[in-house]
Amino acid sequence: MLSLVQHEEEKLKKLKQREFIFFRYNHAVGSALMYILPVVVVILLINAYVHPMARLPFLLVFGAWCAYTINVIVIFLGVSLTRRSFLCEQRVNRMRGLPFDSLHGFESLENALNISLFKIEIITIIAILSLGTYLGMLLTNNITLGYAGLGMVLIAFGLAILTRAVDYSNSEVTGLINVYEPQTHPTYIDFIFTDTVTTFMDPVTFSKFDEYTEDLKSSLSKGIDVVTAREKLLYCLYLYSNATITEAILRRELLEIIGENHYEDTINNHEYFNKERLLKIIDKMQKTITQFSKIIDRLQFDLVDNLSVFKEKEVYFDVSTKSITNERIADLFIFLYNNSPDSKNFKIRVISPNFEPSETEYNVTLVGKDGFDIKVAQLPISSEGEEDVIGCMSRILDLGDMIWITLLPKGTGTSMINVFLEDENGHVIQGISLTIKVKKDIFRGLKKITGGSSMGGGILIPLVKLVPIATRLREFTP
Repeated sequence: MLSLVQHEEEKLKKLKQREFIFFRYNHAVGSALMYILPVVVVILLINAYVHPMARLPFLLVFGAWCAYTINVIVIFLGVSLTRRSFLCEQRVNRMRGLPFDSLHGFESLENALNISLFKIEIITIIAILSLGTYLGMLLTNNITLGYAGLGMVLIAFGLAILTRAVDYSNSEVTGLINVYEPQTHPTYIDFIFTDTVTTFMDPVTFSKFDEYTEDLKSSLSKGIDVVTAREKLLYCLYLYSNATITEAILRRELLEIIGENHYEDTINNHEYFNKERLLKIIDKMQKTITQFSKIIDRLQFDLVDNLSVFKEKEVYFDVSTKSITNERIADLFIFLYNNSPDSKNFKIRVISPNFEPSETEYNVTLVGKDGFDIKVAQLPISSEGEEDVIGCMSRILDLGDMIWITLLPKGTGTSMINVFLEDENGHVIQGISLTIKVKKDIFRGLKKITGGSSMGGGILIPLVKLVPIATRLREFTP
């Protein structure tokens, strides 16, 4: 007899199998049809009203309407399965002694799934009612019912515009990252890529990462530290995602840390984190915090094109933020690398009068470069050994530190942020001024206007048609 845990695990497995079928449909055509078919219905219905004596246009409308209704029902079933499997995953982890729901981001992810399911459920109900109303028009020849159905379709279409795209699923690891928005992030980043990439992992994905780290550890060549190896792996995948290195170079670099007999199982065929899934997370990271990528890329540029200048710097100091941002947040990244042999204490001071917080200070202790030295005058991107950009970048990122600050704009307009690097006595060593233009989120506003207008139009159309009827009824009232 199966134990309670095994029973729940078997239930979760079956849920994910069913969910995956719906996800493939939704991802392939379902989500797109949720926006396309209502427009088709409206266009065909207008054409049918232009030719009221012809029967065929009305039958075409009915066919398109049926397709639209069936499509949203399928989407609803898929989203419902996603929520059920997510909650089942929570129960399974609890039974295993893992308080899955205590992870950062669980509540926000659960809330996002609930809101998405609720909106899709409303859209589905409206679609079914609208189809029934139109069918009633065909059977009774009551044109007013057709206008009521048209209004419902416009309401459903407007609500769909305001609903998150159904491009997520709990049927596989990383399936929920599209619906997940990180609510927390590390301020002090020691492991540059690991700490940043894991920030964009939803709780389900993150819960598997420790297991993946253990598998990676067992696949490493002798004498390789798993933390260093994980950083190099993520950095190489970052370069690969940007087409800086080829598949062959990626394999050669990773074979410096991973045993050849473990390569396929660890990189391409891992149960949880194969190459494609890690690239998916890295891609979301780059799209969300482009400032992080700018710092990494500028450091790489200096190693390739300004190596002599880099080697002369006692402290490498760089700051990055978006030059144009919306009114919600402004992320600021600061990277520091101590290019001298001994550890040093520094203070970072950020002055941002038009943001909250308006002024912050961070005390940072940077380790020395620990015997690391670049001896060559020119570094290739990749070579046999450590004397290349990839090897040096991995070492610099390991020795350096990064600070990630989220600032909240007080209003729109152009603002200045000043970042100062000071020694432990408060003397300024370097300073960087950044100009940021805070703008309203036009796309977000346009989306609200479009969705709201469609819903408003859907409400007004049947009301306008009902006014003459109400007026005639009042005329006959004694």
